[in-house]
Amino acid sequence: MRLGQQLFLVLVVSITGMSSASAQLFNFDNCYVAGSFSGDFLTVEGSGRNTNGNFDASGKEHETNDAYAFAIGREFDYCDYQIRLESQYMFLNDSEFTLNSFPGPPGPYTFFYRGAFTDRFTSMSNLWIDKPISENVEIYAGGGIGWSHFEFAASDGVVVSGKDDVDVAHQFGVGLTCKLLSNVEMDFGYRRMDLGTANTNLKTISGGAPSGNLNVDLDSDQLVLTLRVFRR
Repeated sequence: MRLGQQLFLVLVVSITGMSSASAQLFNFDNCYVAGSFSGDFLTVEGSGRNTNGNFDASGKEHETNDAYAFAIGREFDYCDYQIRLESQYMFLNDSEFTLNSFPGPPGPYTFFYRGAFTDRFTSMSNLWIDKPISENVEIYAGGGIGWSHFEFAASDGVVVSGKDDVDVAHQFGVGLTCKLLSNVEMDFGYRRMDLGTANTNLKTISGGAPSGNLNVDLDSDQLVLTLRVFRR
């Protein structure tokens, strides 16, 4: 075979291989988009030491908010299961809180930190494993990891703290999926999310003198309703 013919054959094989790879890469079968609405049951827990007033921060508060999310992903068949890989983006409503501060246990409570979490959102990569239990119903479990953003501010009237925070976040969840159409699913689920901790320094409102620290941990329990649309 002449050199020119060899080069032509190599070119044809290469183009064929690239076309096959491109077809696999840009095959969107079983890809999906999803939108979710959640009841966000937030747990706020404080700790730290106020050196200006010589007392500790304490307490745990529960707040109820709304959250909204959208996701893009793809489903894969594996034995009797479906594996879903997705990227999820969630936006959570602002939350106000009040934490106790006192000279020492058991009290009495003498001051209260009042504050708020604003501009809250997360981005996570998730893996879900679905198991069919009937023709149109599946159960699933899984989780994900990513990052959480929020702006934090708190004060007890004498000292103040604040932070624009980005923290590692993770979640796990379980749920039930109902097939409405061949390419549409409704998902009823529960999520447990660790949204990170705001570790902040306290300073006096007047003069800005260092006054210890205030740490606030964020966890969220969520009841989630999701609509998922596939390309079949």
